[in-house]
Amino acid sequence: MKCRFNIISFFIGFVFFQVPLFAQDSTFAPKIEWTGMAALVEGQFVKCTYVWTKTKGSVMPFSPWLSNEYLRLGIKAALNQHLSLAVIPEIRLWNDTYDWNRMIGSGIADNPFNQHVSVSLADAEGTVSFGSNDALACNISAGVIPYKYDKEAKNLGEYLFRSGEHPAYIQTSFDQAYATLNGLRVNAVIQNNLSMDLLVTAETQIQPINDISLSFLLGYKIPGYTDFGVGISFDRLWPAVKELDQVGIGPNIFKTSTGQPDTLSWGGTKVMAHLSFDPKGFLSKEIAGIFGPEDGKIYGEAAILGVKNIAAYKDSVNPDTYESVPGHYVIDSSMNFYSDITQRIPIMFGFNIPTLKILDYLSVELEWFGWPYSRNIFNVQGFKYFLPKANGLSNASNWKYSINLKRTIWEHLSIIGQIASDHTRHDVYFFGNIDVNEIFPNRDQWGWWLKLQYNF
Repeated sequence: MKCRFNIISFFIGFVFFQVPLFAQDSTFAPKIEWTGMAALVEGQFVKCTYVWTKTKGSVMPFSPWLSNEYLRLGIKAALNQHLSLAVIPEIRLWNDTYDWNRMIGSGIADNPFNQHVSVSLADAEGTVSFGSNDALACNISAGVIPYKYDKEAKNLGEYLFRSGEHPAYIQTSFDQAYATLNGLRVNAVIQNNLSMDLLVTAETQIQPINDISLSFLLGYKIPGYTDFGVGISFDRLWPAVKELDQVGIGPNIFKTSTGQPDTLSWGGTKVMAHLSFDPKGFLSKEIAGIFGPEDGKIYGEAAILGVKNIAAYKDSVNPDTYESVPGHYVIDSSMNFYSDITQRIPIMFGFNIPTLKILDYLSVELEWFGWPYSRNIFNVQGFKYFLPKANGLSNASNWKYSINLKRTIWEHLSIIGQIASDHTRHDVYFFGNIDVNEIFPNRDQWGWWLKLQYNF
């Protein structure tokens, strides 16, 4: 379904942008170029958590090895001075990272060690452009859009499009600190410094799919010194199927302070702010030239995953009924998951350690996220419960970290590495090829990744 929706949205955008909106330059020569990437990823989850085991949530001694292969091959074309096109599919070969011999249930581990193949669209968009970055430039894109608003983030951060509100969760993926969005993007750049983005996007990753979100981002940069941005996203503002977004079953229904019933939903409003600072801008050119372009940069990001507090109440006289009895309503501690906004604020700090051009970058990122419950994407009871699960771990940590490096060997060949305890999830062939639970919830759990990548 996801692949079909991606293709449909791309071709709608492409056909739309065939309309001749602007006068054409007869001297313009169309340009078409092949582009692609081949990569091999190896690594290991040195210590991690498994949920689908005979003892649910247990920490197993098994430390799975990672082995993934990626291939991207596509085209980028400038059809005229206003219209461009990109079509870049991605093929991924991967294996499950579970110890399937210890899994529970019959049939869940059928053929677990077969290599799996996933095909997706890494980029597939049509773009109309006009104006000049030195004055005013406008770009309108439609299709499958790889979108990154904080260019400094290496792993953590990029919260606005890699998180949810009910329940609160964050997603990360090795060497992919960005989101792949489906929909429409309107971008404006003023004097090459001030940028504005309006995005209308459809959810294609997390059920229920096809819900529509509306987002707006504003960024300003002083080249060589600082980059600042803010954003707001009205997540799942228009549900594709309202009954799936506001499921009227017992665990999702709560009472307000006046005794009126209300219903939890998947969506909410998220806000974000990010900032980066390059101290090399204050050095002389001679001294600054000793360092690499990324050396010494300091950056950070914070977000609120749901700006609205939700306080659940219950009838202290008749707690099991939904009849309104004035004066009987008290806080329902069993459902009071979303009443403290500070628990839904992840904060990330990063620093690029100077390597004097030995590496492209060597970054250290730290994150604090005070969500006291399990970081699962959703309760697995038919995708219908919005209540978070109890943590159930004695040494769970609110802190995450990531150490990332990159070294370009030749012009097109590079090595990328990561050591992290982040929001990674197991690769599994059920649940849409991703586990619903984080695998590094405890402070002593971590993994490492190493990628050899060739771009062409």
